[in-house]
Amino acid sequence: MVNYYHEEKGTLDFLRRKESEIPEMSNADLKEFLSLSQQVYDINVMKENALQFVTDKLNKKKQEFEYCDFIIDNTLFVLWAHLDYYMLRAIPRMRHGDIPDLSTTLNLDVTLASASEATWKVSADDISNLKQGLVSIFNDSFSRQLMETAQQGSDVKKQFVENLLRKIKRLIQFVPVK
Repeated sequence: MVNYYHEEKGTLDFLRRKESEIPEMSNADLKEFLSLSQQVYDINVMKENALQFVTDKLNKKKQEFEYCDFIIDNTLFVLWAHLDYYMLRAIPRMRHGDIPDLSTTLNLDVTLASASEATWKVSADDISNLKQGLVSIFNDSFSRQLMETAQQGSDVKKQFVENLLRKIKRLIQFVPVK
């Protein structure tokens, strides 16, 4: 989604530029934006039709960017929430060959959450592979692109993306792998 956002940014900039250039365009240039049925002899009508066409395309592209922003923000939040839970609660506490701590199994105050966590089959290799995959994805280039998507938004949005990115990187960096 971040790559798509940056690829389509050129289209958005092109439409903005064309919208501002339409008042100075000639008949030949205007025909590029109009179908045969919309091409008339009055240049002012052609300019209005072309402007309407480009404005509609521009508004649709802006709406598409708003959807992209929404998807990126929410995906980043869901990723952070899942990583936070998975990395901090699913870390294997016992290596193969270790003796299990029976004092925790005799505790009668076991909650449903801790009982379900105990059934997870997560190995240190799983966590290590996850961390390696995340390191390769959340590299400097991708992080920079992610921050650039937030630049068009408000300061709150910028801080939101920046904070989530920082939290994800912190989880990747500081979660121990045994």
